[in-house]
Amino acid sequence: MKSISFTTNWNNKLNCSAFSTIRISNEVYKVGEHYEVKIKKRVQGQFRIVEKKTFLLKNISEGMAWIDTGYGRTQTIDIIKRIHNSRNYNWDTQKLDWIILVRDEKK
Repeated sequence: MKSISFTTNWNNKLNCSAFSTIRISNEVYKVGEHYEVKIKKRVQGQFRIVEKKTFLLKNISEGMAWIDTGYGRTQTIDIIKRIHNSRNYNWDTQKLDWIILVRDEKK
């Protein structure tokens, strides 16, 4: 099974039956597919992606930020830039994916 790994449980979201994650845009994560969610290699459960929206960092909404990290828009932008500071992303053009996952109770 594919997995999605986290190093931080922002906003304690991984304890919920549904949560969001913001990732650098790619085709790895697909709506309808199931993933094992891990925090620091510890399995949190199995989840299914129910929605995926692509956006630019400058277009992150206040609501997306609060739900995803527990911080406001400005702080979340800073967090994302800090997490990815080892790469030279052009934040004016780099696409991100906002992914919504729902716990798969049947797995």
